[in-house]
Amino acid sequence: MSEADDPTAALLWAACRPEPDVAACEEARSSGADLGVAAQLAVAQRISGLLWRVVRSWSADDEQSWDGLRRDVKRCEAQATLLRPRLADELLRPLNAAGLMPLVFKGPAIAARYPKPGLRPMDDIDLVLPADQRQAAIDALSRVGWDVLARTGEHYEVVLVHPALPGLPVELHVELDVPKHQAFRLRAVDLWHARQPTTIFGVPAYGMAPETELVALATHAAKPFHVFQRLLWSVDIAVLIGAVNAIGGSLDWDRVDRLARQARARAAVAVALNQAARLGAESPERLRHLETSTARRRALGAVLDLNWPTVPRDVATTSRLPYALVDDPLLRVRLATSNIFAAGPAHAPERVVNLTWRAGRRWWTLRR
Repeated sequence: MSEADDPTAALLWAACRPEPDVAACEEARSSGADLGVAAQLAVAQRISGLLWRVVRSWSADDEQSWDGLRRDVKRCEAQATLLRPRLADELLRPLNAAGLMPLVFKGPAIAARYPKPGLRPMDDIDLVLPADQRQAAIDALSRVGWDVLARTGEHYEVVLVHPALPGLPVELHVELDVPKHQAFRLRAVDLWHARQPTTIFGVPAYGMAPETELVALATHAAKPFHVFQRLLWSVDIAVLIGAVNAIGGSLDWDRVDRLARQARARAAVAVALNQAARLGAESPERLRHLETSTARRRALGAVLDLNWPTVPRDVATTSRLPYALVDDPLLRVRLATSNIFAAGPAHAPERVVNLTWRAGRRWWTLRR
């Protein structure tokens, strides 16, 4: 660990590997890692269980730093042991009984690959179904106690809740984003066409080939409202790569490259693989290389920095990332336009002036 590295960030990188690097954690601790800050960041970035594996064996002198962390770990473990098993009976089996087999995306699909239950918390359950199956799915779930909470974003998803599964709403997707927030050329129909039969919690469902899943996870982490703010999303990538290697397989990296280019998500995949590499996941250097302009690489500097886990997630840090992570110029313009009009047409001229001024100032700084 160099002097320029934040030992608190080094602690988080080492602890969040699928198998923690205990020696590196101890080195970060002896180098001055702020244990209280590490605990707070772990809760915020959804990696409490991963950090707790290491720090729970440390001396009692540090325990005052762990109160909030310990509570979050217990919550995640309770979710894994009490609520997730009910998803089979309350969610997947009723859909199967209605002749529907959803594509299960993100949390439930990746959580099973983590070393133990509770390490991968979930805030919701993401299912993908074609538009012509959506109402049949809603009807089937309504019959077993699910209520429609909201139809969001021009109905690209329907959110349902169940009293027996507090804190685990279901998001039934027919699309991944509303058009004005679309940052990549990857759509729900692409995932659906790439589906493969699998089992989730012992119930038949659809999953994805690991190459498709990796690109989908990377684009999710790079969405304009996410921009890799949670270290958990990069751990997902590392866990996925490790799970394929553990069964004697190997990712088809040429296919990953091809899918990333088709989705116009090479920058997002490169950032995801760079962060996963710090978590011990091997990948070809050519895919970690950013095929972007010098200005974009500098804009992505924060998210590629070793200290990213501890970098403040303020507006100054994150305002440039949504645009720098988008490869497609047309989608970048659409995203900028939607942001300009987000506060209403009356404020649009003012936002245009502000954005133009900030862009010009950044350009001049980079030129210097």
